Amino acid sequence: MITSRKSLMLEMDQMRDELWQLVDSLAPDTEIYPGWNKRDFIAHIAGWEALVFEFFKYNAQGVPLKAYPYSNLSNLDEANSHFVAERQSSTLEGAKLECEISRYAIKRMMNDISDEDFDKKLMQFPWGNLTVAQFIRDAITHERDHAADIMKLRQI
Repeated sequence: MITSRKSLMLEMDQMRDELWQLVDSLAPDTEIYPGWNKRDFIAHIAGWEALVFEFFKYNAQGVPLKAYPYSNLSNLDEANSHFVAERQSSTLEGAKLECEISRYAIKRMMNDISDEDFDKKLMQFPWGNLTVAQFIRDAITHERDHAADIMKLRQI
């Protein structure tokens, strides 16, 4: 089933709002994942959002992606640890602001992609070539998975 740009982007925004509401409901020292408190979790999201911004920028400029550390981002545990460590001095609010700035920039770049190319033209990511629509679906799934993990925490 083909989903429209507008509905996909709306679903992406709604999923982010839902995730933030769940995270906001937790105490700052809650361990969301082993060794990750609330700030660390948001730092994880901030790290990926910053990278995604970079991927969209490279694709818009028509330049090849650079090689990334951690087996070109295929070693997710190492990449996530790096993102969190890189933002160790950031506050919870600072990490969340970084997420929001990157997400805004990504959405602006998505809006520059024609309707025709939105679900047809492949963009290069380290993990493969995807259309913007496929990327958004994956991003929604990623945040939905995190939301489910946080919901399980709240039930303990």
